Amino acid sequence: MTQNLPEKSEKEMVYAMENGDEIRLTADMVRQFLVQGESAYVTASELMYFMHECKARRLNPFLRQCWLIKYSRTDPAQIVEAIHHKRSKARKAPDCNGWEKGLILLDKKGEIKKSKGLVLDGETVLGAYFIAKPGSWEIPYELEINLSGYIKKKKGGEVTSFWSKENQPSQIMKVVESQGLSALWGDTVGNTSIPEELPAPIDFTLDKNGMYETEPHELDTSEFDKLAAIQQIDKPSDPAFDKYLSEMAAAQEPKMSVDQFKIESTAQFEELWAHFENWRKAKPPAAGKSETGGTEDHKCKACGYPAKSAKGLKRHTTQQHPPDPPADAGPVTPDPFVGLKNARESLGEDAYAVACESVFGEPERYPETPEEAKSVAVYMNQIAKSGAKEA
Repeated sequence: MTQNLPEKSEKEMVYAMENGDEIRLTADMVRQFLVQGESAYVTASELMYFMHECKARRLNPFLRQCWLIKYSRTDPAQIVEAIHHKRSKARKAPDCNGWEKGLILLDKKGEIKKSKGLVLDGETVLGAYFIAKPGSWEIPYELEINLSGYIKKKKGGEVTSFWSKENQPSQIMKVVESQGLSALWGDTVGNTSIPEELPAPIDFTLDKNGMYETEPHELDTSEFDKLAAIQQIDKPSDPAFDKYLSEMAAAQEPKMSVDQFKIESTAQFEELWAHFENWRKAKPPAAGKSETGGTEDHKCKACGYPAKSAKGLKRHTTQQHPPDPPADAGPVTPDPFVGLKNARESLGEDAYAVACESVFGEPERYPETPEEAKSVAVYMNQIAKSGAKEA
């Protein structure tokens, strides 16, 4: 006989801080409270790694000494640490005698100079430097970095507020300081990044308690949009594609926004487009609409041709279905539109629509005279010959 056993509680990671405070972490706790971005995208292994890193470095994530960031399924989660905590740990290294950091500037005379942080009018920030000499070293360690490689921009090209011109001096000094401390005292400090070092264009701001918070994250879908534009380069934008993206994004688990789905799908765009085309074929046309874009209200009763307007239906009926002549009528005049009619039957309505728009320079403009009909028929045959040569 089996008995119902109590559910196993989620495993806790417990460790003590240097001041004696006890920290308890669980995977669910981290996912719910300590993730910036999309917590549902963080994997179990990433949660476990974060917890072990907190324990090994004696970090208190509830004081925002560190936190976990993830905005995409495909990109790995990143552990971010506050610069003031890295400084605190570095000072405890036995061979740490302090360090120096500052700016590299281009002054009004065009000469390069160093500054502890002051930027005068007319001077340009080029980068930042870090210098430190551990106790047993004879030569100091020096590091210089360029500012341009760290300035982050939004999708529209504008610089994020976090990297605005007035913030750049202090931000780039934090970057070089973080890298210098990790390079010299990595065993003590660790190799986690600070917000200023992140490759993604995320805006971080300090709240009134001195903790980092993120502004709304703007997703860059430009690569996906370029691929979609190439697929539709010779045809009007298909509104069905927008509907498809909305449906697919909503069907994901967890649910995504359309922009998130675009980013996730960029690497497999060819497969996505093939899936979209199959989806479009399987979807019945909307009520009152035909597959070619015409409407049931303007459908030809004789042949079923779906004209797009009453005027288009009238032209079609006049050209393709003229009234039968009376029985006592004289000799029948040859149909001046017969060449165009044959071209439409052999080459199709799509070629006819393209030829009409090319000849007349406007959509839904169709030939009304024999001369115009001949011009369209000639153009259709030229398209057919050109296509045959390319094939």
